[in-house]
Formats: sequence, structure tokens, C-alpha cells
Amino acid sequence: MSLLACNKNHKPKPKGYNHINFPEKSYVPITIKNKYSFEKNTQASVEQNDSYGWLNLLYKNYDAKILITHKYIEKENDLTSFVNESYKLTNQHNKKASSIKETHIKTKNDLNAIIIDLKGEVPTQFQFITTDSVNHFLRGALYFQVATKNDSLAPIIEYIKKDMIHILNTLEWYE
Repeated sequence: MSLLACNKNHKPKPKGYNHINFPEKSYVPITIKNKYSFEKNTQASVEQNDSYGWLNLLYKNYDAKILITHKYIEKENDLTSFVNESYKLTNQHNKKASSIKETHIKTKNDLNAIIIDLKGEVPTQFQFITTDSVNHFLRGALYFQVATKNDSLAPIIEYIKKDMIHILNTLEWYE
């Protein structure tokens, strides 16, 4: 038995991933219990829990969600506590993260925010925290409902990250 090939130089094909056609982005305003508002992607549906102050933006086509937590700053040390809790949640991924990059930004609405980009096989790849430093604290984190390699999720992560930045840029607080 002999093996024949059309060409003497065989080169293995590189790994590839399916191309994802994302719908054109469209945003609509959403107000959460007269606490704050922002614009969300129309592809995301809202799941809200009034008693705990959080909501999820569900991207059902991608098995993904943005978990958003709002907290009122009521006592002098609340803000420090909320920021420390956010960092504690992020640092739980140190074992599996190949990198954690923190960037301080100023949003279009002149709010200060911190965005955190996590690389590696971690359950949350992108997070943000922002506050008005007086009354409101907001944290957002991207999660996927599927266990898979994050490199195959990269296009979806980038798509939703842009939505999270849009949330920050359109965020408005209510007293």
C-alpha cells in the first residue's frame, strides 16, 4: 500500500473558528428604578432582581450575560468597601488569568471608571466599576454560560465589551 499526495510539501492547516455575523448594533435607553439609566443593545434582554439591586443583560444567542450591580453609598466607608469587594472578586481569577489589565477612563458623561480586561480561561473576561463618589456605585461583569476556550469566544467578547463601554458612556445617575 502506498500513500500519494498531489504535493510533496504537506502543510497542516491552522486552527480556525467559525465566523460570526453580528447584527448591526442598535441601542435603546433603559431606566432602572429611577436610580440610573443607560443605553443597552437591543440584542440584550433585561432580567432584573429588585430586592438585590442587580440586573442581567442577557445575550441569549451567545449564552452570555452582563451582570450589573448597583449599590447606594450611604456611609463614609461604603465606597472603599465596594471598590475593595470588586477587586476581591476580580482577584479570584488570578490563578487562571494569564493577564489582568486595569485601565482608568473618563466617560463621555465625564464619569471616572475602571475597566478590567482579563485574559485566559476565566469565567469573566471584562469588568467595569464606576461611581459618582457620593451616592452611587455600579459594577458590571461579562459572563458566559458555556464552558469553552476563551479564544473561540474572542469575537463575542469584543462585541459585548463594546456594549459595556457604551453603557459607561451613556450612564446617568438619578438622585
